[in-house]
Amino acid sequence: MKRTKRITKAIKAIASGMPKQEYQYLGTKTEKGEDLIQRGIKEDSDKLPVLPHKTYVNKIPLKNEVNHINRMKSAFDADGIRGVKNYLKPFIKPELQAEFFSKVDSVLA
Repeated sequence: MKRTKRITKAIKAIASGMPKQEYQYLGTKTEKGEDLIQRGIKEDSDKLPVLPHKTYVNKIPLKNEVNHINRMKSAFDADGIRGVKNYLKPFIKPELQAEFFSKVDSVLA
C-alpha cells in the first residue's frame, strides 16, 4: 500500500499525541591543541603530549529527540498498517490496544 498525503496527515496526528523520548548517540567534536592546552589537558587519548597546532577529534555522547513521524512513516513504508501498529504497541497499554488499533485501522485504511 502506498503512503498517501491523507495517510501522512493521519500519522502526524497520531505522533502529536505520543510522549517525547530521547535517544543517545556518539557524536564527534574537533578541538585545536592550543584550546586543550588552555583547559589544562596535556596528553591526548594515546598518552602523547598535546601539540598546539594539531586538531583533535573526540567522541562525545549526545542526545536527540525521537522523531515519531519519521519512524512511523518508515514503518508504514516497510510493512503498511501492521508496521505502524507494531511501532505503537509499546506505547499503548494492553487493555486499550484493541480499541486504539481499531481507530488506527479506520484512520489509515
